[in-house]
Amino acid sequence: MKTKFNLFIAAMLLLLPAVSFSQIKDKQQNKETSAGTSFPVSVGEASPPVGGSSLTTGDALLTGTEGNLYFGESWPEGIISLRDGSLITGRGFRYDIYADQMQMTDGLDTLALAKPEEIHSLTFDGHTFVYQPFECSGLVKHGFFEVLVAGKTELLLKRSVTFHMKGDNENNADKYYISDCYFLKKGDNPAIKVMCNRKSAMEALCEHRDEIEAYMKSTGRKVKTPGDLKALVEYYNSLE
Repeated sequence: MKTKFNLFIAAMLLLLPAVSFSQIKDKQQNKETSAGTSFPVSVGEASPPVGGSSLTTGDALLTGTEGNLYFGESWPEGIISLRDGSLITGRGFRYDIYADQMQMTDGLDTLALAKPEEIHSLTFDGHTFVYQPFECSGLVKHGFFEVLVAGKTELLLKRSVTFHMKGDNENNADKYYISDCYFLKKGDNPAIKVMCNRKSAMEALCEHRDEIEAYMKSTGRKVKTPGDLKALVEYYNSLE
């Protein structure tokens, strides 16, 4: 009984009421927040490209791909593993890409994780997320990433809202454009951005340059897609 009570207290300390969607939209209109504290979000104007494809509408350049503001919109059930070894189960989760915020529901209330730094990992719908430091524009920030490759060197995926197009009325809903960025995290160092190209990958994985070049030559593999990058990091980890 005492153990269950302690886990309940730990869970409550991690949670706080989630920001409502209307409040998020108000912040977007006032340009007071950024996408996941990593890349700027603008209303009615494009942000600097950070990955993904580009679409042109009139005079505006839209970066990324139109998508849902929430990853896991249907609230799939998941598991939180805390750094103290305890687990939180039996809850539905979703990821608010704009706010870079993990949210949880018990079917009645929507809560946001107040102390994400205490999370070791969070898994739902076959996807595992971690809260990690990363380098951005010369600064070290923190945010949620999906783990694509685990190991001594991790390949992480950062989703960001790069453009918000406000709808004209209730029948013309707001549109959000989402971009995917990839990061490598080695040991306790902040994650660094890596592009899906040979030059960027070789610079980031320079410790085994000779082995990687031999591997790419023998297999004919390129670094042009996320799948290529994933395979390369998996091979790199096998050399460690």
